[in-house]
This record gives sequence, C-alpha cells and structure tokens, in this order.
Amino acid sequence: MKRLNEFATIHAKPINIDVQVIENTFELIMEGKKEQYVNEVSNYIKGLLVSDPNKTISVAQLSMVETAEKVEREMDVQIGNPLKTLVTYLGKRLKYNSANGETIVE
Repeated sequence: MKRLNEFATIHAKPINIDVQVIENTFELIMEGKKEQYVNEVSNYIKGLLVSDPNKTISVAQLSMVETAEKVEREMDVQIGNPLKTLVTYLGKRLKYNSANGETIVE
C-alpha cells in the first residue's frame, strides 16, 4: 500500500482504497479446495457489487484471477487483476516478428 500511495502522490492522483481480506479463503486454497475457494471469493465479490454497483473492484492475488474473470462474465463488469496489468505491460514491451518467429523486447 505504501508504494501505491507514494505513486499516487507523485502523480497527483488522489486514491481511496478499501482493502478487504476474505476470511478463511487462504486455508481453502492451501488445502487444495479450489472449488470451495472459487465459490467463497466469487460470492464475496458479487456481494460487494450488489451492495454498490458503482464500486471499482480489483483483486490482488493471482489465485483470484480466474474467479474475478468468472464474475466479470456472469455480471458483465470489469474487475482489475494483476494479470491484466502484466499483459498490458508486456504487450507494449514485446513485439512478435511473424516473418522469423522472433520476439523482440523494446
């Protein structure tokens, strides 16, 4: 959070973030109970969106990406996730040369 706040301050972009931890889900993923994990996280995100349809939501953990994408499809919303940022970044940095099959980093 400290780095994010510093970034926002440097760029003069005010932010208001409400960090929430979904109780008992860490244990589920660590025990390999993926289906239960997905259901818990999905229900939690859906609850947030139902209670405030204008809320912007982003998940922080890679383990939540699949669930966030599922909720996006089901509720026709956008949910931020770490892979979206990485894909955008790499898309700007990498170029694929179809003539010779090389990937070039710019």
